[in-house]
Amino acid sequence: MKEIDFNGVDTQGKLSVKMLGGSDVSVYRISTEGMLFETTDHLKMNGQYKFSVKFGAKKTTLNAKVLTILWKSKLEDEKKKGTLYQCVAEFDSLKDDEKAFLDALVERILEDSIPDLSDRTGGIKFSVTE
Repeated sequence: MKEIDFNGVDTQGKLSVKMLGGSDVSVYRISTEGMLFETTDHLKMNGQYKFSVKFGAKKTTLNAKVLTILWKSKLEDEKKKGTLYQCVAEFDSLKDDEKAFLDALVERILEDSIPDLSDRTGGIKFSVTE
C-alpha cells in the first residue's frame, strides 16, 4: 500500500486534532510547517481548512492548505463507513503565538521521545540470540 513520506516528529497519539466543520483527524507526524494526517472527510487539493489542535492543556486553531491527498482504504465497520484518506497539509498565515505553539509542541514531543536512562543502576541489559 502506498504511503506519503513526510518529515516531521511522530506524534505517538499525543495530539487531539479536529477539523473545524469536519471530523476528528488522526495526526501521525507534525512539524512547524505542516502535518501528515488521516481523515474520512473528502478534502480538496489546495483547499484551506482550520484545525483545532490540543496538546496537553494548550489549544489553538491553525489554518492549513491541503497539498497532498492519497486514497488509503475503505472503512466498513460498525462505527464508520466510508473512505480513509491520508493527507499532508501545510500551515498557512501563522501568527507569532501560533508559531510559538508549534515550536513548543514539536520540542516537547522530541523531549518525550528521548528515553530516560538516569534511573538505571545496573547498566543496560541486553541479550544476543542466534
